[in-house]
Amino acid sequence: MSLLRIYSRFWRLQHQDRELVLLLAWRISMFKWLPLAVAVLSVSWLLFRGWQLRRKSLMSNPLKETSLEISQRLNSPVGRIHQMETRLYDYGREVEGRIGTTLAVLDKLVMDAQKESDRLESLLEEMRQQSEKNAA
Repeated sequence: MSLLRIYSRFWRLQHQDRELVLLLAWRISMFKWLPLAVAVLSVSWLLFRGWQLRRKSLMSNPLKETSLEISQRLNSPVGRIHQMETRLYDYGREVEGRIGTTLAVLDKLVMDAQKESDRLESLLEEMRQQSEKNAA
């Protein structure tokens, strides 16, 4: 813009506005303008950035994003390996539990058989003693 245009626009302003512009021009030199301009730009950028982040957070759907991320992770090769590993671990625990139960049942059967064997041996011993008394 040429200096003549600025000057003509300045004189077209009303009287009060002209005084305000003159006051501002007189009070603010070029070295004071730069920090002021930087401050205004910084504040406006911060306000715009805050508005952007707020808008983004309002538009987001955390539940949908989380479910999408979970499905992507489960469908990836690493996710499938983890699923198989978990299934294998669960199967191992199930087999271990079954084996433990079977061993406990077998131990109980062995103990019952041992008791029955002891009872039969003692009964056989009594029968021998009784037959020796009857024979004598």
